[in-house]
Amino acid sequence: MRVFLLLNFVALAYTQCSRKIGSDVGVDLEAKPPSQLPPDHFIQSTFIYRNLDDDDQLFSSAVSNEIATLRERLRQKARLSIDNENIDCTKDEFPRCREFPSREAYHFLIVEDSSKGAAIYSIDRKLNADSNEKIEMALLDAFSRHSKVPLMEFGSQKADTVLGFVRELTNEEIQQFEAERIKKSKKKTRRPIYFTRSPFELDLIEPHILEFRMADFPEADSPALQVLDKEDFDRVINENQFVFVLFWTNG
Repeated sequence: MRVFLLLNFVALAYTQCSRKIGSDVGVDLEAKPPSQLPPDHFIQSTFIYRNLDDDDQLFSSAVSNEIATLRERLRQKARLSIDNENIDCTKDEFPRCREFPSREAYHFLIVEDSSKGAAIYSIDRKLNADSNEKIEMALLDAFSRHSKVPLMEFGSQKADTVLGFVRELTNEEIQQFEAERIKKSKKKTRRPIYFTRSPFELDLIEPHILEFRMADFPEADSPALQVLDKEDFDRVINENQFVFVLFWTNG
């Protein structure tokens, strides 16, 4: 009898020692009583990144794949729906890319929920690229901060003893991004605006001016007249100088 009780105690202790209680893929939520079920909830995320080399590209792909895997797992096991969007800012083709640095690589995860609002997290490649398990745990850490239930226990078995690295950006960093964006927008050169008329639109010009046309006229030797090439013409337009150019033909 003593041996039987001891074996039962060891078996019971073993089943409760893991920190990933219920994290097995085979765990069925329907088998749990209603009081132990997590509530249905929803968060929104955006993985926005910029690659400078092949290592950045590989890391971005790994993060995207882990997000897709976690979305399905958390939907089934934590009753958490994650609406995620991936934005590649390598070529700066999306308007939202203007909110972030334009010359350096980054891997940011923006997570938003109805109660805590939005936060931007940096998933550093140098700290997480050596294993997919680190990426997995870093993502779970970020999602947990916006979830109604802790999510770290829903990591895979391989990530049981792995630590991922994720950091929330400070307000100062976000404000610096905005300041750089404004500074960059001010540096954009205003494109010259050209107003052209064809030879068939001479009737739009004052007839008294046309009376002064001459078939033969000397080269421009007056200091008030200047022949401009394309570079000079663009320069004076950009400097907001007024230039009037009239072409006509006697043919």
